[in-house]
Amino acid sequence: MRDGRGLIMVVAVLAVVWLVRLPWMIRARRQRERDFFAQIERQFQALQVDDPDPLRCFDGSRATVVQDSVRSTTHEGRNKLTGIERYARNETGEYFYLIANGVDPPFFKHLSQEEARLALGLAWRAPPVQIDA
Repeated sequence: MRDGRGLIMVVAVLAVVWLVRLPWMIRARRQRERDFFAQIERQFQALQVDDPDPLRCFDGSRATVVQDSVRSTTHEGRNKLTGIERYARNETGEYFYLIANGVDPPFFKHLSQEEARLALGLAWRAPPVQIDA
């Protein structure tokens, strides 16, 4: 009978320790996620592409984010953020695709209007009409 009470005490102590640590673990995870997204946003804001064709130029600090998708994996029942897929438009209405993980340089690609239309569906908007004077 004594062994049963000892086991119950051990389980009770472990449960209390876990309950005390739980809020700290949740705050720490949320902080890691905020840091993760902040790093990706810094990479995006700093992204500059100069091209002879002004339609293909890109400045992350002036671009419009059209759509974000968070990429994650699940390992041993835990969800881990692995990156972001982002569609953005430059000032001329051209679309660009970005995959970033916050650590490595992001993958970045200009999309044709057709590729953007297929990828974005209802979020796609036609570029503004350019009238040459």
